[in-house]
Amino acid sequence: MNEDNHWWITKIVNAKKRNQYLDFTPSGYEPYMSDAKRADDEILHCIKCNFCWQFNSQLSRTKHYKNNNIKLYLYYENFPTYGREKRTCPDCEMKEEKNEK
Repeated sequence: MNEDNHWWITKIVNAKKRNQYLDFTPSGYEPYMSDAKRADDEILHCIKCNFCWQFNSQLSRTKHYKNNNIKLYLYYENFPTYGREKRTCPDCEMKEEKNEK
């Protein structure tokens, strides 16, 4: 066995030992769901303004927004709406409430 093959086998064995400690999955994490599948679940379509939107959970968790009870939403103008769940966006809901008063 030459020197190059020995190095390669050692590298494989060390990788297997290292991965034996990584067999846990954090709670709430679903590794089978890719970003595209998560986007299909989270991005909604508003019929009134014809935008797609989603709740921005990462920025809404920051200290400033959390302490002031501010929820942030992302709006997508040119986004495919086929198969999206139809729900009125928070911006259109606020406009309706103001018009009713």
